[in-house]
Amino acid sequence: MLTEQTSYLHTEIEIGCGQGIFLVGRASENPSARIIGIDINIHQYEAARERVKEAGLSNAMIFHAEAFSFLREHVPDETISAFHAYFPSPYIGEIRRHNVLGQKLSGRLLSKEFLRELQRAAQLGASLRFATDNRSYFNFVAKNVEGLELVTTPWVHPRQSDQMLVGSGCERKFRGMGREIYYLQCLLR
Repeated sequence: MLTEQTSYLHTEIEIGCGQGIFLVGRASENPSARIIGIDINIHQYEAARERVKEAGLSNAMIFHAEAFSFLREHVPDETISAFHAYFPSPYIGEIRRHNVLGQKLSGRLLSKEFLRELQRAAQLGASLRFATDNRSYFNFVAKNVEGLELVTTPWVHPRQSDQMLVGSGCERKFRGMGREIYYLQCLLR
């Protein structure tokens, strides 16, 4: 289980941290925060771990895990100040997710059940920031947020160093391809 360390003012989790581009930027810009990255893909996890190591960041942690199971098993109630979910795979069959019992999970990750799990782990005032280039996935998440009566808030620019709202590798790639990107931010508590 993750335990709060008094040396950090708050803890944030990036779900699907990919190669760690956003995570390293966020941890570098916020040395008083503990930034945790989770990725189910072993290659992405290894790349992110190497990027954190090269940056010499002691406030960043990377875990190779399925996010839903990781949250249930390792994250205590009311401990996380922000969640980031940037460009998760919108296609159900593309990633073979399994829970801690080895049972296959189906469906998109940001379901109502997953959002409830985020609420459980969220501190008062905690937010979820979500970005995708897939309109269908955006609509799915927006509908789940609305169904749980979560309050959406204007997107607060998390990175001041460039024109990107997120600063992830996927955002750069998809913007470069001219794709429209959809952003959602909501309060979890």
